[in-house]
This record gives sequence, C-alpha cells and structure tokens, in this order.
Amino acid sequence: MSGDWCPSTISRSRVCGIGDEAAAGGADQVLVHASLGLPGLELRTVDGRGLHELPWRRVRGLAAAVAAAGLTVPVLDTSVGNWATTVATDLAAELDVLTGSARAAALFGCRRLRVMSYPNDGRPEPAWRAEALRRMRVLTRRAEDLGVRLLHENCHGWAGQSAARTLELVAAVDSPALRLLFDVGNGVAHGYDPLAFLRDVLPYVDHVHVKDGVREPGGEPVFGLPGDGQARLTECIALLERHGYRGWYSVEPHVALIPHLGVRGDPAAQEAAYRRYVTAFLALLGALPAAVPVPASVPVPAAVPVAVPAHVQRAERGSSSPETTFSPLTADSGGAETLLSPVTADLRPSRRRLAR
Repeated sequence: MSGDWCPSTISRSRVCGIGDEAAAGGADQVLVHASLGLPGLELRTVDGRGLHELPWRRVRGLAAAVAAAGLTVPVLDTSVGNWATTVATDLAAELDVLTGSARAAALFGCRRLRVMSYPNDGRPEPAWRAEALRRMRVLTRRAEDLGVRLLHENCHGWAGQSAARTLELVAAVDSPALRLLFDVGNGVAHGYDPLAFLRDVLPYVDHVHVKDGVREPGGEPVFGLPGDGQARLTECIALLERHGYRGWYSVEPHVALIPHLGVRGDPAAQEAAYRRYVTAFLALLGALPAAVPVPASVPVPAAVPVAVPAHVQRAERGSSSPETTFSPLTADSGGAETLLSPVTADLRPSRRRLAR
C-alpha cells in the first residue's frame, strides 16, 4: 500500500465525548454516553463546576456511576491556563486546581489532564512567552510529582497560537509529563489550517477532540456536524491513523454549548443535538473506505528528543503501552493523599447544514 494511504481501523470502541456537551448534570452525562453505546466519557464540568470544585462525596458518587455504567474516563479537562485565566492569574491557585483535579481524576482511573497555556494580559509578546513557558514548566513539574500527564490543547494561550509555539513549548518543558491534545476544529476558530498544524505536532499528539465548522467572512466560527465544515476532519483522522495514532476521538460539538462564550441551549435541545452529532460522527467513520487518502505534502516530522526524568523512567520500565505509566495521586475518604500502585491507562478510546 502506498505511503499516501492509511488503513481505516477506527471503531466505536475508540470514540468518547465530553460530558457537559451532552448535559449539565453528572448522572445525565453518564446516561447519555451509556445509552449511545460509547465506551468513554471525558469529564470537564458538572453543573458548571470543575471536578476540583465539587464536594468530595459528589466526585465519589460520580465515579461510582461511571464505573457502574462501564465507562472509561480517558481525560479530565481542567481550567488550568484556559480562556478564563491570563498569565497574571495566581500561579499558586492554578497549582491548587491542578492538584485537586489530579486527586479527582484518580477516582476514575484517569491520569491525563487537559490544560492550556494562558491568554495574554496585555504584555509584550516576549514577556507573554517567557511567563507562559515558566508557568508550564512549574505545572509540569507538579504533574510529574502527582503522577499525571498534562495534555496541552491547541486553543487559548500562548502556545496554542501556532504549531511553532506548540513545539517550542514541548521542547522548553522537556518532559513526558507534557503532551498534546489536538482539537481538529480549533483551527477554524483561530484561523489556521488544522491539517498543516497537525502535521507539525503529530509525534506528540496523545488525545483528539472532534469538532467541525466554518469561518465566516468576519472571522466568526460557526460549528456544525462533523464532515460539513472546513476543519479537514477526515484528512486529519487519516493522517493520525497513518502515523499510528490509536487513541480516543472525543466528540466536542460546540453546537448547543460553547463554554467560553457562555452559550448553553435548552437542556433537551442540547442533548438531542449531541446525540445527532455522535450519530453523525459514527456514520462518518463507518463511511470511510478501507483506505483513506492522505495528502502527501509536507512529511511528518520526527519527534524531538526529550529528557525523561529518572523517576518517570523507573515508572515506565516494563510497560509496552503507548501511554506513560505513572503512580497517580488519589485520596481516601478523609482527604489524606495516598499513591496508588502504577497501572497502565487505557488508551482505547466516533451532514446537515451548519447552524448557529
């Protein structure tokens, strides 16, 4: 088979979705994903609050519901460095968010936390860059201590502005505790070619968000069903698969819910829109031919060597999984932090006219 083609090997077992895109409440998020037959649930907020903000009993209750439904939580999306922060946000508070999120994630057997790299507060670009990189180094060192991996999303923040900045971030932090979350649709929102971005950062992609849309003449993104927009979704999927990506594809429609814009539809309409989106994405995957064409333009770069901290090297020995093996932080019912024995995280992870 030509190097320009990629076998289509994606099944429903690698498709999950971001829970609060379907429903606000935790129980409803579990119910929707289980009823859709999806094996995974990516957690972001419950009733508008991050998991680190919830009472511990509620987090434990949600973890029990997720386990009872047989769902996997591959990633927990934190607010660290996101659109609600700037490079002036108190770093100690951000470290507390990270620690609380890792503690909650451990109850779900989850070791990967989504982060961003801090929007600017008006300072010159060199100062923004320096502070964003400093913060990401500090956060990643904390992640190493907690036994979790940070996934930087190509979204708001200094490093999310371009593939070159993203690669600079990875090189500057220089740790396997920092990898990338590639959101296919964010290129539409931020004005760059998603496929070109992906080609440059491909060796470091550890998780994928699925959304699609068009960019209007005034620059406003309008999101719709997968395959109908300008995100080059099937081309990105083909490139990922050809390169050996076998992780999750996590649905994030941004049709009835857009958190950073405060957009939330009627709950029933939101759930219905989410179900249509998941169904459309599964249909899109099912329609992919046995071999999917991949544009043969710029060659995929090799990964930049990174120095692996000694304690991480020790944790990784003996594991053949593509996911780094860590000792995750958790807590007992009294709040005392303890370390669980290392286990390998499961990496398995799915057309209408665009409308506002």
